[in-house]
Formats: sequence, C-alpha cells, structure tokens
Amino acid sequence: MVSLGSNSFTGSGVVEFWSFWVKNLRLIGWGARSNADAHAPEIMLEVIELAEAGRLRSVVGGTYPFAEAAAAHAAIEARAPIGKVVLVP
Repeated sequence: MVSLGSNSFTGSGVVEFWSFWVKNLRLIGWGARSNADAHAPEIMLEVIELAEAGRLRSVVGGTYPFAEAAAAHAAIEARAPIGKVVLVP
C-alpha cells in the first residue's frame, strides 16, 4: 500500500498491521514535508519501480460522465469519494 500525502488530513490514522503482516505486505508513506530531507528520492524510485512493474493500482472513488462534471466536482469538494474521481466520455 502506498500513501501519497493528504490535502486536509488533520487527525491521526490507525492501520491494522496484522493484515499486512500475514500477507507479507509493505506500507510506504509519503508526506512531502516529512520526507523532503529524509528518504524522498529513494521512496520515489521505489514507487516508480512498483508502477513500472504493474504492482500498483489506482483506487477509483467514482466515475462520472462529462455531462455530470459539476456533480463530480461537488463530490470532491465534499471530500466524499475515497480514491480518484474519473470523468468518462
């Protein structure tokens, strides 16, 4: 699982690590400020390698036809979707 920051996250999150442990998974976190002077280049190289290998998938929070772009925008403003919002022709 790769987490690439958050626009308005103000709280703290809890991750159930048992599911990661039993499946031998990794959690990679990215926060621009916290990683700027740390391991940012190494982390981004690893993310790029995972993407090139086809091991990442996008989380789609909703799809909307172009005619409903205003509704898609409203959903984003309301922070309703979990994942990316996709406009389709």
